[in-house]
Amino acid sequence: MITKLIFVLFLVPSLSLGQTPSLPEETAFQRAELVLRVQLLKQYGCDKYCSVKVKILKVLKNKHNAPLGKTQIIYYRSWQEGLPRNRCTIFLERYNLQKKEGWKLINTSVKNAIK
Repeated sequence: MITKLIFVLFLVPSLSLGQTPSLPEETAFQRAELVLRVQLLKQYGCDKYCSVKVKILKVLKNKHNAPLGKTQIIYYRSWQEGLPRNRCTIFLERYNLQKKEGWKLINTSVKNAIK
C-alpha cells in the first residue's frame, strides 16, 4: 500500500498588530449587513473610532431592512484609512450589537470594506 502525502502551502502576508487578513469583495458583500453606495459629506473627530457623515446614493443590501435616512453616520477604526471624498461603496455591520444602532465598516481591511 502506497501512502501519498500532499502538502499545501498557504502564503499569508505578515500583518501588523490589529490588522486582519483581507477578504475578497464577494465575501465582504456576503458578510456585510448593509452595503451602500455613498458620498462623503463631513469628517468628524477620532478617538478609537472615527466618524463620518455620508449621503446615501443607493442601498445595495439591507439584510434586516434597517431604517435609513438620506444621510448616515458611519464609524471606522482610527488607525484605518478613511473614506475617499469621491463616491464609493461601503460594506457595513452594526456598530453597537446590543442596541442595534450605528454602522461601522466590516471588521476587515479598509481596502475591502470600501470599493
